Amino acid sequence: MLQTGTFVIHIEGQRSGKPLGMDSLDVKDWIDSLQYGTDLLFPEGGKNRPQVSPQVEEGSIKFLFVTAIAAVIQVHALLSKINQTKELGILPQKQIKAIRYFANLARKESLQITLGDTTSLHQGLFLDKNTEFQPDNSAWIQVEPIVWGKVINIGGKTNPNIHLETKEFGTLIIQSSEEELADQKKNRLYHPQQLQIQISQHAHTGEYDSSSARLIKFIDYDEAESNDQYLDRLIEAGSSAWADVQDPDLWLLQQRGCKN
Repeated sequence: MLQTGTFVIHIEGQRSGKPLGMDSLDVKDWIDSLQYGTDLLFPEGGKNRPQVSPQVEEGSIKFLFVTAIAAVIQVHALLSKINQTKELGILPQKQIKAIRYFANLARKESLQITLGDTTSLHQGLFLDKNTEFQPDNSAWIQVEPIVWGKVINIGGKTNPNIHLETKEFGTLIIQSSEEELADQKKNRLYHPQQLQIQISQHAHTGEYDSSSARLIKFIDYDEAESNDQYLDRLIEAGSSAWADVQDPDLWLLQQRGCKN
């Protein structure tokens, strides 16, 4: 039988001049809190994760997650460490997004939010309007992969972008410019398309920050090209980000924290 523990997100403060209670929350607050709480516990997701049974309590607001005790202990230890160091760089992207969501909520509405194991919540991660995390720009690198998908939306008046439906990223929103899109001579909407993009990738985990995607160029397959010519062109395009790196293998090892 699975031994369980309880992870809690405790939110305290006021909204609209009244103490927080269950009736203070919009349905989106419920959905986001439950989703980000689950992402903290199981950032890998998947069908094989243990069951998470949600509960809600007054006082002011407590979201409870009853699940495998090993996951609760592990995440609590991680949050306790972050509470001391304020460094998020070693975490998977889903956990970073979850913590930043609750930190932004605390800052925006002057709330106090504590996350951790119910049995030792005072040792968990405490967030309020003054919480700041250490910058970790060194862990993120800019890469220029080529992605394939179906264009399901393109354009925009104030924020031009391309919505590309992909297998790897889901629906990827790729930032562009009005000039780049206006320069296109063919209709790309609802057509399969290859694009070269710039996107941030975590050097330690390999995860991508999908919100950072930006268009470099559209790539059209020329049927007159041989397969070898086409492959050579893609390799050349994908190698541009490494032009200034003399030893790619050594550079990757250094980014991952290896001495040699």
